[in-house]
Amino acid sequence: MNINFKHRPDRDYKWEWYYSPQGPETHSVLSWCWATYGHPGTDPDTGVYSGWECTGGWIKFRDEKDMLLFVLRWS
Repeated sequence: MNINFKHRPDRDYKWEWYYSPQGPETHSVLSWCWATYGHPGTDPDTGVYSGWECTGGWIKFRDEKDMLLFVLRWS
């Protein structure tokens, strides 16, 4: 995978990267993210706002440390 996060300091999720939902690792990547970061966005059970989001192929992180952990795991 060619991981290239863009820094968006003006947004809530400051780090974003597009990965095609049809990519061969999609299931593994998203399963790992759920296990590592919890529910993306706002968890409907707890109302807790997560540090990551995944919508329409975009994987986004609020904090640089979470983005770096992702890059270390999937690079």
